Amino acid sequence: MSDSASLLARIENLEIHMAHQDDQIESLGETIEKQWREIDRLSLALKQFTGRLQAVEEAVPDGGPDAPPPHY
Repeated sequence: MSDSASLLARIENLEIHMAHQDDQIESLGETIEKQWREIDRLSLALKQFTGRLQAVEEAVPDGGPDAPPPHY
Protein backbone atom coordinates (compact mmCIF):
# COMPACT_ATOMS: atom_id res chain seq x y z
CA MET A 1 0.00 0.00 0.00
CA SER A 2 2.69 2.46 0.88
CA ASP A 3 4.36 1.96 -2.53
CA SER A 4 1.07 2.77 -4.20
CA ALA A 5 0.55 5.87 -2.04
CA SER A 6 4.12 6.96 -2.68
CA LEU A 7 3.68 6.51 -6.42
CA LEU A 8 0.43 8.50 -6.38
CA ALA A 9 2.10 11.30 -4.41
CA ARG A 10 4.97 11.43 -6.92
CA ILE A 11 2.55 11.53 -9.83
CA GLU A 12 0.58 14.32 -8.17
CA ASN A 13 3.77 16.31 -7.56
CA LEU A 14 4.78 15.84 -11.20
CA GLU A 15 1.35 17.01 -12.36
CA ILE A 16 1.59 20.11 -10.16
CA HIS A 17 5.08 20.81 -11.43
CA MET A 18 3.95 20.39 -15.03
CA ALA A 19 0.98 22.72 -14.49
CA HIS A 20 3.33 25.42 -13.16
CA GLN A 21 5.64 24.93 -16.13
CA ASP A 22 2.71 25.22 -18.53
CA ASP A 23 1.71 28.52 -16.88
CA GLN A 24 5.28 29.81 -17.10
CA ILE A 25 5.59 28.83 -20.77
CA GLU A 26 2.31 30.56 -21.59
CA SER A 27 3.41 33.67 -19.69
CA LEU A 28 6.76 33.72 -21.50
CA GLY A 29 5.02 33.31 -24.84
CA GLU A 30 2.78 36.30 -24.09
CA THR A 31 5.81 38.35 -23.04
CA ILE A 32 7.64 37.49 -26.26
CA GLU A 33 4.57 38.41 -28.30
CA LYS A 34 4.35 41.81 -26.55
CA GLN A 35 8.06 42.41 -27.10
CA TRP A 36 7.76 41.65 -30.82
CA ARG A 37 4.84 44.08 -31.12
CA GLU A 38 6.96 46.73 -29.38
CA ILE A 39 9.93 45.98 -31.64
CA ASP A 40 7.68 46.30 -34.71
CA ARG A 41 6.29 49.61 -33.41
CA LEU A 42 9.77 50.97 -32.70
CA SER A 43 11.07 49.81 -36.09
CA LEU A 44 8.25 51.65 -37.84
CA ALA A 45 8.92 54.80 -35.79
CA LEU A 46 12.63 54.59 -36.64
CA LYS A 47 11.84 54.32 -40.35
CA GLN A 48 9.54 57.34 -40.12
CA PHE A 49 12.13 59.42 -38.26
CA THR A 50 14.83 58.35 -40.70
CA GLY A 51 12.67 59.50 -43.58
CA ARG A 52 11.97 62.81 -41.88
CA LEU A 53 15.69 63.32 -41.15
CA GLN A 54 16.59 62.61 -44.76
CA ALA A 55 13.97 65.13 -45.90
CA VAL A 56 15.44 67.76 -43.59
CA GLU A 57 18.99 66.99 -44.73
CA GLU A 58 17.92 67.34 -48.36
CA ALA A 59 16.28 70.69 -47.59
CA VAL A 60 19.50 72.12 -46.11
CA PRO A 61 21.52 74.19 -48.61
CA ASP A 62 24.58 72.53 -50.15
CA GLY A 63 26.98 73.96 -47.60
CA GLY A 64 25.23 72.13 -44.81
CA PRO A 65 25.76 72.85 -41.15
CA ASP A 66 29.56 72.40 -41.37
CA ALA A 67 30.07 75.05 -44.05
CA PRO A 68 31.73 78.25 -42.90
CA PRO A 69 29.46 81.26 -42.55
CA PRO A 70 29.16 83.49 -45.65
CA HIS A 71 31.24 86.34 -44.13
CA TYR A 72 34.47 84.27 -44.24
